[in-house]
Amino acid sequence: MTSYLKLKLYKPRHGAVEVRRLPIGDRVADLAALKATIAGVRGDGDVDIFYVDGHDKCRVTSDDELSAARDAMASELTFHVFPARKAEPGHGAPRCGPRRRCGEAP
Repeated sequence: MTSYLKLKLYKPRHGAVEVRRLPIGDRVADLAALKATIAGVRGDGDVDIFYVDGHDKCRVTSDDELSAARDAMASELTFHVFPARKAEPGHGAPRCGPRRRCGEAP
């Protein structure tokens, strides 16, 4: 059975979500490989990557976090991909929570 990588590519300015499914292969070997895959699909580079574990939305920023994501999503890896947002002075990185969808402004 082939395992798949599912990318949900959010375009907040257009209010759209594009979903792509790809055979996993080496695409999630490390964070650099995942980002290269996303750049190849989106055509641009700087993105924020999240996955959902139960009710928690987790940001992937390291190889260790990607490994945890692979462990949490055994059958199908689904990553939510947003254009990267620069933190405004006095504000941290974009956050997700029960009252805010990923990528929504704080």
